[in-house]
Amino acid sequence: MPRTRSKPVQPITPTQIQYTRKFYEKPMEMALLVLILTFFALSPVLKNGFINTWDDEKYVTSDPIIQAPGLSGVGAMFTHQVNGSYVPLPLLTFAIEYHLFGMNPVPFHVTNLLLHLLCTFLVFRLLLMFRLDLRMAAFGALLFGIHPMHVESVAWITERKDVLYGAFYLTSLLMYLKHLQTPRGNRYLLLCFLFFFLSLLSKIEAVTLPLVMLLFDYFENRKLHWRRVTEKWPFFHFSLLIGLIGIFIIYRVGIREAHFL
Repeated sequence: MPRTRSKPVQPITPTQIQYTRKFYEKPMEMALLVLILTFFALSPVLKNGFINTWDDEKYVTSDPIIQAPGLSGVGAMFTHQVNGSYVPLPLLTFAIEYHLFGMNPVPFHVTNLLLHLLCTFLVFRLLLMFRLDLRMAAFGALLFGIHPMHVESVAWITERKDVLYGAFYLTSLLMYLKHLQTPRGNRYLLLCFLFFFLSLLSKIEAVTLPLVMLLFDYFENRKLHWRRVTEKWPFFHFSLLIGLIGIFIIYRVGIREAHFL
């Protein structure tokens, strides 16, 4: 019998391999799924109004700083406290929304929700950089996104400072992890400091970031010794400075307004 010649096996191209992957094996598809689920879980907040009995009047509806025209209002945001807090960047976002949309609460809630979605995505990216399995990273990010502890920060307009500082804080940590995992990644360290500074201007709780950086060092198997602390001296100095300013503001406000404390 004549021998039949078999057809040569065609190699599988990277493009074909990509098409055979399931959606739960693709980072962007998983991230999109997490964000969609988080959005639908928290979308009812878009129907909320202002809570004028719970600080919204102090930060937004009756705050002369965000309603002031021009650069005079911007200067006041960076030189004055509101309700015992130094939060110039959240006030700046409130002022932009007020001058664009007036006292319509919907844009304020939309911004809060978008910032929370950004935080959720950043958590997903951090978990991937921690070398977690893709599905575990997606589950962790989803748990962060829909956890009841975050509802107040999204649904309450005044808590813009929480989701805004969180976005800058997580971005700063992402840049630091890139700095540790990238050869000659000093440019990421500069970006890390920039986002850390913006986080400090959003909420005082950002002072904890240098300590978290030390935990990242430990995770990346960098020996923990005094040098790890001294190389972060700009971060610790700014944490101390903003922390002292916060304590001073609370002390002065507490003296003037006994009910505050």
